[in-house]
Amino acid sequence: MCQSVSPSLALSLRVEGEQREWSRKVREGREREARQALLVHRLQNKVLEYKDRCQHVELQLQEEHRKLLNTEV
Repeated sequence: MCQSVSPSLALSLRVEGEQREWSRKVREGREREARQALLVHRLQNKVLEYKDRCQHVELQLQEEHRKLLNTEV
């Protein structure tokens, strides 16, 4: 087998390796974006749940306050 590689073959191999590396980085970037999008979605849902719970507690407090006012009369 020949010990030396022709310059055009060496260039071709280098370009192929760089393309694989670039493709890997693009894929990893897309995967990272997908994970971040899922995290944002989950956090948005938690915020909505928290707002609903706070609204529910606020309504309970208003009802209790109204009851207290009625018992004082």
